[in-house]
This record gives sequence, C-alpha cells and structure tokens, in this order.
Amino acid sequence: MKKSLTIAIFALLAAAVLLMGIMEKTLSSIGGTPAVAAAYVLIGIILIVLYIKARKDSAEEKSKNENKKNTDVR
Repeated sequence: MKKSLTIAIFALLAAAVLLMGIMEKTLSSIGGTPAVAAAYVLIGIILIVLYIKARKDSAEEKSKNENKKNTDVR
C-alpha cells in the first residue's frame, strides 16, 4: 500500500513538472516573459487560497473534535 502511494505521488509530481514545462514553453512563445510571470502569479494565488481554505477547514474540524470530547465526558 505504501509503495503504490509513493509511486502515485512520484508520477503526479513528474506529470506536474512536465505540464509546467509545456506551459512555460507555450506561454513564452505566445506572450513572452510577462505571460509566464502572470501564470506563476495566478498559480501562486490559487495555492494561497487553497492553503487558507484548508487551514480554516482544519481549525473547524479541530474545534468540532474538541467540542465532541467535552460533551462525551462521563
């Protein structure tokens, strides 16, 4: 199980690197350096939004678990 998960993560990272290279090559031929920079800024903003959402969801889950533990005391 652990080995297949490791292989899946490695394959996903390899595909992501390949797609990033294709994106850079395409954008540099279409719009030059500003287009590549804009794409990376957009990707960065999306990652920041996802990080904040995950942090918020994690905090809510943690507070739910703490509330559940407090109410389950016998």
